[in-house]
Amino acid sequence: MRYSASGPAGLLQNSAFVLLGVAVSAWLDVLAGLTLIYLGLSLFVTVIQEGLSHALGWRNRHLRWSLEQLLGDPQLLALVRGHPLYWGTHGAWATQGVRSTRPVYVNPQALAGYLIGALGQEGSAAPLARFTEGVESLGTERVRREWQTVLALGAGDLGTTRLALADWLGQGLEVLGQSYRERARRVALVLGIGLAVAVNVDTVMLVDHLYRDKEAREDIAALAEHSAPLQAAPGSPIALQAPLLGEAVASRLALSARIPLGWAAGDSLFAADWRAVAVRLLGWLLTGYALSLGAPFWFDVLGRVMRIGGVAGKTQG
Repeated sequence: MRYSASGPAGLLQNSAFVLLGVAVSAWLDVLAGLTLIYLGLSLFVTVIQEGLSHALGWRNRHLRWSLEQLLGDPQLLALVRGHPLYWGTHGAWATQGVRSTRPVYVNPQALAGYLIGALGQEGSAAPLARFTEGVESLGTERVRREWQTVLALGAGDLGTTRLALADWLGQGLEVLGQSYRERARRVALVLGIGLAVAVNVDTVMLVDHLYRDKEAREDIAALAEHSAPLQAAPGSPIALQAPLLGEAVASRLALSARIPLGWAAGDSLFAADWRAVAVRLLGWLLTGYALSLGAPFWFDVLGRVMRIGGVAGKTQG
């Protein structure tokens, strides 16, 4: 788009548009550079967090807690605890030569089908009739009333009852899973701040440096443009994608020596001026929070920034 007008007013207007375009382009380059840095580091945060979760069994323990809270009846819990698919192969199962497993996910429809078939007395009655008798025999009033509602929604049809129970289980596990997601975000924040301090990635310093140093800004913006097309295998877990993608991003960042990352020789952890210390702490906190948002978030942001930058470049041209 070209701007044209006659006289001094037109010249002033054209100059204002040019300056505005330069400022927008500069800030887009700064944002692209920050996004690339956040993307590379958040991949490592994701890998570390997934490794800790697997090693310490966080997901499995939360799944067990969720099932205990949701089912809440000794009879139902006994059924679930006796099934390795839903509780894992521990204790007696492990001593019988079965490899120890720690399930981290439950299919609500499969669990609903298992409970309908397992609950109730053995006999010649139809499965739905046995299940109805089992529901009436539950000792916990809350669970009994909720499952009576499920039976009412089923309207005497076994398939509809199973879908209603699966929906009840799925919604309950989703709500209870929010506590795990909140804890995961807190862990990611702690890991992000720790990584920001270890690598000395100060967001405030980065923004100031990239905006003032045109060559560094254009350098990292070019790296971001080349990194934007990086795509991971569709459907594969981010923990499996991260090593490959992290290596690719890190190798491209290493090409630029003008980006202020890491601790240089002679750097001290804190400056003498308390205001400089406060600014550095703020920069680390901002970086840690950014890294806690996760690699998928920054993948999406990087693509959006590159598209906006492309449109802005065409408009200025």
